[in-house]
Amino acid sequence: MLWIEYRKNEPIPEVFKYPGWQTYKNDYGETTLMFWIEYRKSEPIPEELKYPGWQTDKNNGRATALMIWIKYRKYEPIPEEFKYPD
Repeated sequence: MLWIEYRKNEPIPEVFKYPGWQTYKNDYGETTLMFWIEYRKSEPIPEELKYPGWQTDKNNGRATALMIWIKYRKYEPIPEEFKYPD
């Protein structure tokens, strides 16, 4: 996750992609996808970060990816992919 924050212009190296890396949560309950929304503000979310249930998954503060998008990307339109699955 720190790679996303501090190496903003570089893709995530394959060596960091261990089993379950998309759904791993730090002490605050944030996934890699949530970090991406917060720190890579001008970049779309890569498909490889999306895992089953990512739209409704919450961090320890009970925020979903949509809530994090609204907080950190408030001037960008909300993508259709953020709609909760039926």
